[in-house]
Amino acid sequence: MSVRHVWACLWVTMLAGCATLSEQQCRKADWDGIGLQDGRRGYPPARIVEHQKACAPYQIEPDWAAYESARARGVTRYCRASVGFEEGRRGRGYWNVCPFGSGERFLSGYRRGYDLYRVRNDLDEADRRIFNIERLAVAPYLDADQRSAYQSQLLALYVLRASMEDLAWRMESAWDQGKPAPDYSAPSFP
Repeated sequence: MSVRHVWACLWVTMLAGCATLSEQQCRKADWDGIGLQDGRRGYPPARIVEHQKACAPYQIEPDWAAYESARARGVTRYCRASVGFEEGRRGRGYWNVCPFGSGERFLSGYRRGYDLYRVRNDLDEADRRIFNIERLAVAPYLDADQRSAYQSQLLALYVLRASMEDLAWRMESAWDQGKPAPDYSAPSFP
C-alpha cells in the first residue's frame, strides 16, 4: 500500500469511513488468507467487524471461523521480539493481541524499538531547532550579544544532536548484537 493511499484512506476515514476491503476483495473473499494477513499485522479480533461493514453493501458475510482461526495463526508470527522492535521503531501502536507468554517477548522488542523511534523524533526536533536558529543567527539587525547567544544555542544543539545520533547508533547496534539497550531519557533542548 503506498503512502499516498494511506493518506487518502485516512482522509476518507475522517469524512465517511474507509473500507478495509474493496468490492472485488469481498467477492473473492479468502477469509483464511485475510485472517492470516491481519494476524501477521497485529490486528485485534474485532478487525473482522470492519471487514463485515466493508462487505455488507455487497451482501457478503465473512466466514468468522476461518478468519479467526487464520488470524490466530498469523498473530503467532507477529508476536516475536523482532517484529515488536520493528513496530516500535516505526512508532506504530500495539493492540495487545499477543497471547500470554509471547506478549512479553513482543513487548521487550517493542519497547526498545519505540525508544529508538523517540530518539529519531528528538533528532528531527533538534534539526528543526538548528535550522531555525541558524536562520535567526544571521539576521542583520542582531547586535553582538544576540548573535553570540544564538551561536551558543547552536553549539549546544550541535553537541546534543551528535550525542543523540551516537545513542541511536548504539541502540541499533545493541539490538543487532543481542545486547542490553543503552538507557534513554528525553533530551533537554537549549
